Amino acid sequence: MSPLEDLPAELRSLLLWNIPDLSSLRSLVHASPVFHAQYRADRDGILRACMGRDMDGFFIDAWATTRTRVSVMGSPRTFQQVTQFFSSYYSAAPINVDSMSSGCLCWLSAFHINVARPFAKLYTNWALANLKIAALSSPKKQQDAGTAAAEIDNGKTSSLSRSEEVRVLKAIYQYQTHHNLFGRNEARYDQTYVKHDLAVRFYNKFEPWEVEAIGCINVFLQDAYEVVFDEVKGELITLRQHFAIMAPTSFGPCDPDGPSPFAFMSTSSPFFIMTLLLRQRACMAFQIKEKRY
Repeated sequence: MSPLEDLPAELRSLLLWNIPDLSSLRSLVHASPVFHAQYRADRDGILRACMGRDMDGFFIDAWATTRTRVSVMGSPRTFQQVTQFFSSYYSAAPINVDSMSSGCLCWLSAFHINVARPFAKLYTNWALANLKIAALSSPKKQQDAGTAAAEIDNGKTSSLSRSEEVRVLKAIYQYQTHHNLFGRNEARYDQTYVKHDLAVRFYNKFEPWEVEAIGCINVFLQDAYEVVFDEVKGELITLRQHFAIMAPTSFGPCDPDGPSPFAFMSTSSPFFIMTLLLRQRACMAFQIKEKRY
């Protein structure tokens, strides 16, 4: 038994209520049955306290992502319904974490740990790699480029400051909210729902640099999709040829060098790309295991 588990219940409760982030909280309650039982006794309160610290600086955007899910906002959606959401999102009054239901707390905690933070790490590595390439490609700044490249290789710049981390996570949640409102998902829309007009209202809330950050997330997603789908491009072409034979009026001629028949997936969310990447890694691990045995 861990010495932490021998602590009095009051001290264990104090520890749970003051854990700095959701990932540490999950690790603790999964590692210790004693802490897990105490956590379950007051799960919502502990989650709210931990979430308030972990999401400080972008909680309003995480709240917006939660509120725009199909299961919460509902379907079909109307223009008036979304504009009412905008009023709450843009309101100067702060959104209190205590207002979130138990189900929303659990969903947001899982999304933050399993999607937002791993996605932020992938995005950071991608951005730093691009920074290194840009630095090395500048003939006028060879000395600075060498210094920047050395720092990136040594991992000195791979750890983000808190303010940088907040900006990245904020952009991820804003992009996911955009996808929930305007992307391809399970929601249906009535005739009053004009996506273009609503999208303009949505982005009018943000500062120019925030819109640029959302655009960078979109560029990263497109690059990630291209890598994944290039690996299975041949299979997708074969699949399209198969459906073209079955329904020739629905599919045009198949051009191997043309746009991917699944290009629409680039408008999907960080959740979808994380699912793809995790499955890709699982397949690679399985192939490596097969080769060993």
